[in-house]
Amino acid sequence: MPVEQLRKGIVAAVAIVTAATVGGLGITSAASALEETSTGSITVSNLADSGESVDVTAKAYKIIDVNYDYDTDQPETPEFTWNFAITGWVKSNFPEYIGADNSVTGEYEGLPNVEGETTSGIANNETTGEIAEFFDKLGASGKLATVAGSAKNTGNSVTINGLAIGGYYVEVTNNSDESTTANGLYVYRAVDANVLPKYVDKQWVVDNATIVAKRSKPSMDKSINE
Repeated sequence: MPVEQLRKGIVAAVAIVTAATVGGLGITSAASALEETSTGSITVSNLADSGESVDVTAKAYKIIDVNYDYDTDQPETPEFTWNFAITGWVKSNFPEYIGADNSVTGEYEGLPNVEGETTSGIANNETTGEIAEFFDKLGASGKLATVAGSAKNTGNSVTINGLAIGGYYVEVTNNSDESTTANGLYVYRAVDANVLPKYVDKQWVVDNATIVAKRSKPSMDKSINE
């Protein structure tokens, strides 16, 4: 992700709500609680160049859980744990990224994220860095079996709705080669996005994620007779 930005956002929000609920004369103002049924969305943009059309589907797989006490309206400890679907795989392949109680460790949180807060740091569809290695191996592991949400694109972007708070592995795939000017020209790398709690106007809300698609044109190594 890494999830360090998610941690900072929640900590800052807790500080804000704590200050907001203590009045000058000991009077408190209650904040609206985040509900267990609260959901957010992930929007993937930059699916094609201007003037091109694509026909793609985006799928989100939950890989990190945000532990939140909905009764007290506060994050729990540990704040972030690996989703049960991949805990065994992370332990076997990247043990430095998983701690006690399946928590996400500082080693994973500290991975460089050069593209911004909600991207995987992978530019131009190239496999670079530790975060790319993790995502490549995770995608090939067969452990991402449950789709948390999916959607087809509308124009140059696609939005997946109805996602619970957490960290997601997001993949974009082509649907067909018909009636599109760019379909088949782009290969999309998996990216990650965080759907997280945010304190706004005296209430907790789910902060939707917007990420930029990492795409490239595949090299062509075929003869004309193939």
